[in-house]
Amino acid sequence: KSIRLLENNESNKQKIGLITINIGIVYFNLNNFNKAIEYYQKGLDIANELEDSISIARCYNNLGNIYKTQTHFAKAENYFKTAAKIFKSNGELYNLANCYCGLGSIQMNKKRYDDAMSYYQKTFDIYENLKSDDGMAAVYFDFGGLLKIQGRYDEAIKNIENSIRLSRKISSLNRTMEGYDLLHATYAKLNDDKKTYQA
Repeated sequence: KSIRLLENNESNKQKIGLITINIGIVYFNLNNFNKAIEYYQKGLDIANELEDSISIARCYNNLGNIYKTQTHFAKAENYFKTAAKIFKSNGELYNLANCYCGLGSIQMNKKRYDDAMSYYQKTFDIYENLKSDDGMAAVYFDFGGLLKIQGRYDEAIKNIENSIRLSRKISSLNRTMEGYDLLHATYAKLNDDKKTYQA
């Protein structure tokens, strides 16, 4: 309905594009990936027509998230890299960090752990520079998960504890709980029954 009200006015194309992308996000959150792709593509078409580079990059990033979720890693990686290049050239650091995080996740799924660590470190550096406790908490969690997979349990525990500390600081209950779950699983790998129980 909102699109129909705006579509007759040329000057409202940017608003139409934003609404279209947001509809795609709704479908993504509902796990209706085909519809999400449809609306992201419509949003991308509008952004290209308007030469709106930030919206173009957001569409690429959103498409990357869909294909990553579907484990179409080659497509996802291409979209994330394209988006990252645009975000970097425009100084969009938060969005750039999101792209790096997505690329790190892809590399971890492909068992390219050194590459994953490199992307996660780039993500962390941005969040640290921006003083984003939420962002740093998320990356500490990612570090912890990656290090656990590699069997580097002591390092994993330190990072997970940092994630929990920051998550509690910003009152992020879900991330705090996820952190404790990962901490529990990591201690279990160490066969430390006492610490497993305490965690």
